[in-house]
Amino acid sequence: QSDDSGKPTEIELTVTLVPAGHCPGSTMFLLEGPRGNVLYTGDFRFAVGDSARLASLQNCGGGAKDIDTLYLDTTFCHPGVADIPSRALSRHVVLLRAERWLAQGERHFVVLRAPSFGYEHVWLAVREKLGARVHVSDRVFAYYERALPEVAA
Repeated sequence: QSDDSGKPTEIELTVTLVPAGHCPGSTMFLLEGPRGNVLYTGDFRFAVGDSARLASLQNCGGGAKDIDTLYLDTTFCHPGVADIPSRALSRHVVLLRAERWLAQGERHFVVLRAPSFGYEHVWLAVREKLGARVHVSDRVFAYYERALPEVAA
């Protein structure tokens, strides 16, 4: 921002990191300043009502903060992507297919590969719903022990 002479001017800006819910550590940036509020995010995953539980998106007196501008830099921001299934539906389909496969005999096993973090809810569901052991690399397990002990348990 600059004044009429072209000299830069200072403005006060508050930057808040907001959990994006996409994978462990994923973050959105909420910028609040005199020209309004901007939310910048890459991939994120919210269920209905999630934003109401994030204090950083709520006004002190109650109610959601106004977002004047939203910048989405996301994988599925494309007109050809009409619907992204919920985590619950995705997890249900994985469990259903794995269960059907495992029911075919003792020699059947399931390998699930994930390109990155963010699939922990699937690993937990496989362990809890199917009673199956989940194996990950030593590197991934060390991360889980540090950052997500409930997954490493």
